Amino acid sequence: MSINLEVFLNNQLKTYAPLIIRLYARTEWRVNVIDVENDTLTAKEYNDEVCAIKCALWDADDTESPHPNTLQHNDSVDLTVVKLGNHKGKWDFLAISNPPYDQNSMNSLSAHENESILCRVKANRPGPASGFLQFQEESFSHTRVTQKPTSLMLAASPRGSAMRKLYINDNNVVKLCNFGYPKLLMNRLTKEEKLQYSQNNPFYQSILVKEALAYIASVACLVSLGIIKNDKYFPQLNGILKECDDKSIEIALVRWMTSTGEMRNHQQLPCHTDSNKSNKEHPLELYSIHNRVDSQQGHGFLYFPLQNFCLRVASDKNVVVCNLSHSPHTHDKSRNTDTWSRVHGPRP
Repeated sequence: MSINLEVFLNNQLKTYAPLIIRLYARTEWRVNVIDVENDTLTAKEYNDEVCAIKCALWDADDTESPHPNTLQHNDSVDLTVVKLGNHKGKWDFLAISNPPYDQNSMNSLSAHENESILCRVKANRPGPASGFLQFQEESFSHTRVTQKPTSLMLAASPRGSAMRKLYINDNNVVKLCNFGYPKLLMNRLTKEEKLQYSQNNPFYQSILVKEALAYIASVACLVSLGIIKNDKYFPQLNGILKECDDKSIEIALVRWMTSTGEMRNHQQLPCHTDSNKSNKEHPLELYSIHNRVDSQQGHGFLYFPLQNFCLRVASDKNVVVCNLSHSPHTHDKSRNTDTWSRVHGPRP
């Protein structure tokens, strides 16, 4: 199907719409919609039809074809939308497009990030994505006194994922503290650090502008498809456009894209959903995969066990606008060696 962006942009951005519209190569976007519940085989059907597949599992070591049900963006259209399921009237979805990235900019970004990768920079990401602490493993929420071989971990409840830790303090008294999450191999930028990084690196500004346009166009298409519904979709962007009235539209878009921070993941994460406090700041996320320096991998995967499929994401090419609040997902092992990923998103 074909969706025209101009009507939506004129309605949402008013007098600033023409300044945004002129940045698109075309405003008539071709869209392909996939509903995983209707357009792909379920786990049970796989079990019935392919005896070799015993359950909804994937081969995380296979870097080319980890699952028989693997989806990817079709380059013959502008946007591929994957509907994952509806929860209380709100859709989980993936919207994949190809921003016109400049490859030199992408190479510069990976070269910069390579320093953090080589230094094994770590940061905190509280929640299931961090996995579970092991004995003597570091955590921001644990102090020296709790990180001892004698400390014991226990579940807070029989079915809960929250954990607690029993430890002996410096006065030889047994104490109880709440469970902390381990640090991850990742570079986490605050919105201030992200803004400063963009000011220091013009190539990053170029990337952010192209991702902003992909985000806006994806939202326009998702609204037209009835997948997301709201009254105002870009109140923050409208405010920034007014503040930057005497500046270029590109500067305004960079300001908007740096209204929240960014996570740059250097390792495979455990299975998780994206239901956390960051959803209040940016309910839709921008996800992309990038090749590491000297890597020829070219892609990475996201696995969705409940829907029983993998998404193939092209490195330095695809950007995914998504809401995965109720769809558990995890990454392939290439994130440990050949690729790294970025997760961010502007405040609407």
